[in-house]
Amino acid sequence: MVFSRLESCSDVEAVELKATVQYSYLTAFLDFFRSNDQQEPTFPVARRVVASYITHPQPRWRQRFMRIQEFLEEYDAFEEQSLRQQQDMEMIDATMEGDQLNRDDAASTRGSQIKLEASVSEGAVVLLSQCLGQCELAFYPIDVELMFSTEPFNTFSDSAASASSILLVEPRQHLSVDLNATATDAGMAKTVVQIPDQLNGVQMMVRVREIPASRTVKSVAPPTNVIVPYFNSSLKVAQCGVLQVLRGGLPVRSCYVKVYAKVSTGDGRTKTEFYKDGYTDLLGKFDYVGTNGDLISNVEKFSILISHEKFGAKVEQADPPVLATAIGDFSNKDEHELLLY
Repeated sequence: MVFSRLESCSDVEAVELKATVQYSYLTAFLDFFRSNDQQEPTFPVARRVVASYITHPQPRWRQRFMRIQEFLEEYDAFEEQSLRQQQDMEMIDATMEGDQLNRDDAASTRGSQIKLEASVSEGAVVLLSQCLGQCELAFYPIDVELMFSTEPFNTFSDSAASASSILLVEPRQHLSVDLNATATDAGMAKTVVQIPDQLNGVQMMVRVREIPASRTVKSVAPPTNVIVPYFNSSLKVAQCGVLQVLRGGLPVRSCYVKVYAKVSTGDGRTKTEFYKDGYTDLLGKFDYVGTNGDLISNVEKFSILISHEKFGAKVEQADPPVLATAIGDFSNKDEHELLLY
């Protein structure tokens, strides 16, 4: 609610008033929360204000503007890293094209075992197969946050997915897939299936089943049935007490984070508790450990849902940082104070 009001007020005509360091600081701070529909925001107001006040004579205010400057420098470093990654990817693509020509000319040895593996990412289902001609994909939309909150530590494991009740309902869509017959150096053929456009932004479970009649060798093995979660995720997460969400080398701000903890009860047992939730800051960071109590001292493991309306979702599990379990008031550490007074 507060952030939406800030954005709506950005178009209001400014009232003329005498410039003060307090007003200038708030102007720079709020520039980080204004949406201008740019793919890569540049924060021009914050940069202009910081340039004027970075040498302020009062140490307290100078430190605050220096902290904003540090944020801008870190953000700029991410942008430069992203440009380098794009250049590197262009070189890698060119190299892979040459390698593919060499592989096509080489003879490959294939086994006779039926294999079908599946993974999902970047809007596509990647299938690795051997001795199979066809398979079927079924797409089951899900509420990721609800499923995560119901069983934070096991919902999206392979065993839980196989037993999921969503498979008792009719899938949103079926696809029949003709599998590639050309094996790679690893001996398995790779087939990439793009997620249908109408489902590309949907969080769902994907069921992959082989069509036994399409086997190219005789086998008594039961039909392969693989179930994998598809979170439409292009997010990468780094974590160590404070997680950071990146996409394409750049931080993702306003990304929702929900944390559950597996907590020791003191009698040799554990229970699962909601720990905290919130949104990533301007640099894609979120302190998932710090709270105002001493619950952290009893935490054995965290399960963390990272969700973004446009970029998808991701579930991570992490052990508590060693210092966090030894220091009760972890949230008061200076290194985790971001743009605070």
